[in-house]
Amino acid sequence: MWLTVGVPMWGQSITIQNFPSEVCQNAPPTVTIASTGVFGPSNVYTVELSDASGDFSSPIQIGSIIDNSNTPPSITLSFSSRVPYGNNYQIRVTSSDPSDTSSVSGPVTIYSLNPGVHSTSEVTVCDGYDPPELTFTTSPSGGQGVYTYQWYENGVPVGNNDSYDPGPLSAGPDGTDYVYYCLVTDECNQSLPTASKTIHVVNDAIVSIEGAGTYCQNSSVTLTGVSAAATGTITYQWEYYDASEEWSPIAGANTSSFNPSTAVPGETVYRVYFEIDSAVCNDPYSSPVSVIIDSTSVGGTISGEATVCAETNSTLLTLSGHTGSVIRWQYSTDSGSTWNDAV
Repeated sequence: MWLTVGVPMWGQSITIQNFPSEVCQNAPPTVTIASTGVFGPSNVYTVELSDASGDFSSPIQIGSIIDNSNTPPSITLSFSSRVPYGNNYQIRVTSSDPSDTSSVSGPVTIYSLNPGVHSTSEVTVCDGYDPPELTFTTSPSGGQGVYTYQWYENGVPVGNNDSYDPGPLSAGPDGTDYVYYCLVTDECNQSLPTASKTIHVVNDAIVSIEGAGTYCQNSSVTLTGVSAAATGTITYQWEYYDASEEWSPIAGANTSSFNPSTAVPGETVYRVYFEIDSAVCNDPYSSPVSVIIDSTSVGGTISGEATVCAETNSTLLTLSGHTGSVIRWQYSTDSGSTWNDAV
């Protein structure tokens, strides 16, 4: 009678019978293996992928199956995250019970689409702006075959070439944002969008000045610059029209309100410049306005004083040395305590 105890399992080997030479990560294929020897009931066959240079120092698990047979079903590959494009990946298969590793198979090309890059810098522009054509500064790469393109404007398909020219843009009543991106697709049917570009289109600022008019000498005057549809932070520069018929900036007049001097009678023409930190066309001048300073009124002197008889007064009173317009004549019969309008 023979008794055999603890006979070791030996002779295990794993062979990759079929592997893909090209892999699209969105439609992964399968790997077929065969093995020899005896494997435990909970054995796991695992497909491992090297890095792009064929190194297995940190292998990536891309498929597995629990099976202890020597002809397991095909193992479907899956990618938990995108693997960079490369054409020198290698594949191997390991077992868990007992631990064994197949020989390496390859090379394998992994297609990993990079959609490329076009200009993504945000700009703020004015109504009617015609943006430059959107073109790729870095072409799509890593995908399989020929690329196709679909451009979108605010989520709506607008063009399917490798570049797109938007044409003039309208601001709308309250301004409008235009967002552009391109969906790039390869022959693996992998699709990825580019980063988006936003163009803020705003209405032209309308600038006016409040507070112009005619004022008395040495009175207080405030001019205020008022804007409509201005977008952004505004800085101001008040200017006056000088004797040489040119506009000159007023030193220190850099706020929305300005108090012109009223010390000297006469007319001065002012305007204000709005510098807005957004669209360059939104840096307007206001229309010019006039501030007229009337001289301080001077009552002057009346001549022609006389003593006359009642009902027979024919004396002519004459006003001289006055400044301003005569509004009315008045008289007093109580030494100036009260005054009455002369008819």
